[in-house]
Amino acid sequence: MKKNISRIIVNFMFILFMIGFYLIIKTKISNVIDNAQIPLDGNWNITINGIKQEETHLSQSFFPVTNIGDHVELTTILPAPSIHHPTLQLRIYHSIVTAYIDQVKLYQYGTDLYEKKLMVGSGYHWIALPEDYAGRELKICFDVTEDNAFSSIESMFLMEEKHVARNFILKNITEIIIGTFLFSFGILLSCVVLFLGKTGREYRILFWIAIFAVSVALWMLGSTCILQLFSSNLNSLAYIEYLSLYLAPIPMLLFALDAFDNKRSKKTIAVFTGIMAAFNICTILLNELNLYHFPKVLTIFHGLGFCTIALTTISVLVVWKQQNKKSEHLILQGFGIMVIFLFTDTLRFNVDKYIHPKNLDLSSSILPIGVLIFVISMIASYIYRLVQVFYESAEKQTLIQIAYTDQLTKIGNRAMCEKIFHEWEAKKAAAIINFDLNHFKEVNDKFGHSTGDTLLVEFAGILRENYKKDGFVGRMGGDEFIVVLKDNDNSYVEKTIARLMEKIEKLNHKENRLYQISTAYGYCTNAENPDCSLWEMYESSDKKMYQNKTGRC
Repeated sequence: MKKNISRIIVNFMFILFMIGFYLIIKTKISNVIDNAQIPLDGNWNITINGIKQEETHLSQSFFPVTNIGDHVELTTILPAPSIHHPTLQLRIYHSIVTAYIDQVKLYQYGTDLYEKKLMVGSGYHWIALPEDYAGRELKICFDVTEDNAFSSIESMFLMEEKHVARNFILKNITEIIIGTFLFSFGILLSCVVLFLGKTGREYRILFWIAIFAVSVALWMLGSTCILQLFSSNLNSLAYIEYLSLYLAPIPMLLFALDAFDNKRSKKTIAVFTGIMAAFNICTILLNELNLYHFPKVLTIFHGLGFCTIALTTISVLVVWKQQNKKSEHLILQGFGIMVIFLFTDTLRFNVDKYIHPKNLDLSSSILPIGVLIFVISMIASYIYRLVQVFYESAEKQTLIQIAYTDQLTKIGNRAMCEKIFHEWEAKKAAAIINFDLNHFKEVNDKFGHSTGDTLLVEFAGILRENYKKDGFVGRMGGDEFIVVLKDNDNSYVEKTIARLMEKIEKLNHKENRLYQISTAYGYCTNAENPDCSLWEMYESSDKKMYQNKTGRC
C-alpha cells in the first residue's frame, strides 16, 4: 500500500514538473513572438451582409454562422509604428479574400477556384503591405464559399517578412512535434507490418493503430495549417485535412473489431464500420463531382463521430471487465483516454462554432494529445508483452532443459535420446555409437556409489569434449551412453573412437587415481541402408557393443 501511494505521489510530482516546464517554455516562446509582431485586434468596423458593427475587437467579434454568398467587410486604420517589409497575417475559413489599401486592391485569393466550383480552402494568408502603410485604411473582404464557414474572425498581426516563418513555427511548435511524431511513427509501423507480410490479429491491430495515427497527424497538421510550410495550395491542403479526418474513424473501428472479442460488440462495430465506409465513399464522390464539398457534411460526420465514440466506449467497458492481462489493460486505458479526448474535442468544436463563438480558434485541438497517449500506451503494452514473452520463453526453456537433461552428468537424458530418434529425418547421413563402462559395478562396490557417480560424470565429460563439434551425446541410463553423428563414413567414426581412447588412456596414466576408465563400444551407420531408422541403428550398435564387452570381459 505504501509503495503504491509513493508511486502515485512520484508520478503526480513528475506530471506537475512536466506541466510547469511546458508552461515556462510556452511563455518564453510567446514572449519571443509578441516582441516580433504588432496585434491588429481593436478598432475594426465589421459589416456582415450590410449590418455594421463599429469599433469592434476581432477577438470579441461574433455573429451568426456564415454561409455561401455571405459578404463580410473589415476596415481599420493601420497603426503608426513603421516596420520594414511589413507583412499582414490573417486566417480565413472557406472564403474568397480581397485586401485593399485606401481602396486600391492589394491582394486577392480564391476567385478562380470558386468559379471552377472547387474548394477555396482555409488557411493563413500573408499579405505584403507597402512601406508607407502607417495611417492608411486597410479593408479586407470575405466572400463565403461554403455553408457553416465561420462565426468569428481571428485576430490579425503585422510583422516583418523575415519573422513570418519563425513566428508561425514557434506558435505551433507543440503541434508540429506531436504531428510529426504521430505521422512518422504511423508510417514506420505500417511499413514494418507490410514488410513482414503477416496477417495475424496482433499485426492487424498494429496496422490499424498506424493508419489511425497517420490520419490524425495529417488532420492535425492540416487543421493547424502546418502543411502550409510545404505547400501554398489551400485547395489540396483542405482535401488532405477533411479526407484524413473523415477516414480516421475507420481504422479506429477496425482496431476495436480486431482487439475486442465480445461477439455482440463485434457485430455492431462491423455494421457501423460499413456505414462509415459508405459515408466516405459517397462524400468523396460528391466532392470530386463538385456537387457537395467536404465541409458541407461536417455536421453529419460529427453525428457519426459521436456514435463511433459511444460504440467504442461501450466496447472498451465490456472488454475491460473480461481482460485480466496487464498489457491489455494498458492499451485499453490509452484507448479510453483517447476516446475521452475525442468526445471532448468534438463537443468543444461544436460549442465554439455554433453556441459560444467568442475567442474562436477552430484549429486548436486536444485530440492529437489523446492519440499520442494512446500510441504511448500501445508501445508500453507491447514492451510489457515482450517482457512477459521473454520471461515465459526463458521459463519454458528452463523446463525443457530440466526435462531433457540428465541431472547427474548434465548431458541429454534418455527422453532427449528418444526425442532425437523420433525427429531424425529419414535418409539423412547418421551414425550411432553405443558406450558401456567396464567394471562399473566393481567401482561402486569397492569405492561406494558417490565414486561411481564421479566415474559417470567424468566419462560423460570426456564424451562431451570429444564429440562437441561432431554430434549429440546422451545417457540412455545406468552406465550406458550414446553418441549420434551426422556422418555415416565408417573411417570417420573409427577415427573419433580412436581419439576418445587416446584421451582415456592419457587420463588413466595420471597418478593417484582410484580407478581406471574402461569402455566397450559398438557403432552402426546408415551408409549401406539410408532408410534405416535411428532406433534400428541403435539396436544394431547395442548388439555390437555387448559383443565387444563380452570379448573384453
